[in-house]
Amino acid sequence: MFEGLGNLVTTLFEGLDLRRRWLAIIVFGVLVVLSLLLFEQLTGTIYYSSLERRTELLKELNALEKEGNISSNPELKRVYDQTVQELSLRPIRPFGFPSVGFVSSVTFWKVISGAAVGLLFATVALLQFQKSSTNALTGAVGFAVIAGFIGGLLPVIYYPWINYIGFPIAQILFFTVIGRRTRTPS
Repeated sequence: MFEGLGNLVTTLFEGLDLRRRWLAIIVFGVLVVLSLLLFEQLTGTIYYSSLERRTELLKELNALEKEGNISSNPELKRVYDQTVQELSLRPIRPFGFPSVGFVSSVTFWKVISGAAVGLLFATVALLQFQKSSTNALTGAVGFAVIAGFIGGLLPVIYYPWINYIGFPIAQILFFTVIGRRTRTPS
């Protein structure tokens, strides 16, 4: 089974150089982790499993206490008290992405939309990675940071989605105009 998986991975990454191979492995790993986190967010499998184990343990401890076995034995009473105290100190919480408030904010998405064009250029430069494209990658990342900052500062124009779509389109139009000017002979 693992040999077939190894052959599949080898076939997928066969034509890639070392940098692209590592980039593909990292992207694949991030996608797997995000998929598992999203699965837990949607189903609560780990949360309900932990809750079920805690409930069963409390039932068993309660049954032992009712039988009187714990009260008569001081060592068992100590273990019982420690266990109940630990169960009360460690609440079980369902998994939730910690930055949901930040990710749902308008400013966050304005920053992301502002940086989108620069990140697109950076991705292209990274996939075309050669010594001569290092400057292109650096410039694209720098542009993404500056454009993201400016995008976050822009006021909302009627509706936030106008900013999300309009600012990247304005950047593309800007680069189109600049590109035409540089190609036109003087």
